Amino acid sequence: ISSSITSDKRFNELSSIPFDIKNNLTVFDYLSQEGVIRFAKLFNLELDSSLSKAEKLKVVQELFNDGNEKCKLAQDKFIRTVVDYIARYYVLLGGCDVLCFTAGIGENSKGVRAEIVEKLACLGFKLDAEANDVRGEFRKISAEDSSALIYILPTDEELMIARDTL
Repeated sequence: ISSSITSDKRFNELSSIPFDIKNNLTVFDYLSQEGVIRFAKLFNLELDSSLSKAEKLKVVQELFNDGNEKCKLAQDKFIRTVVDYIARYYVLLGGCDVLCFTAGIGENSKGVRAEIVEKLACLGFKLDAEANDVRGEFRKISAEDSSALIYILPTDEELMIARDTL
């Protein structure tokens, strides 16, 4: 979304928006170690202060995988935040032609993509579940009767860094 429309800076680790890319598919694997520590405080998760940041990250990931309610709440907050942004811009811009999922979670988490699109169904967004069953490749994943095209768009971070340095 163009900065000419907004300069909203709330997309950050405290709102559970991903920063670091890891291999696991939970929201917590895409937050930096420091972000997870801040997240833990925000959701009153008690972590042993003698653990390293990496160890604390692993503990939070394990809690999520074990069904910890506070971790589930955080993932739900992440999804809600993304849906809120899309819905607001849908109204502000008078519709949507294309919705792209990119970077860590957008490229790699079919479950999070599915939940986001499901919550946008009232706007006519529809996902092709079979097409959505993929990680990290450019692909159209919208159903034929979706109100907007939906794509996975892989991020080439090395290229972006190289372009920024020129």
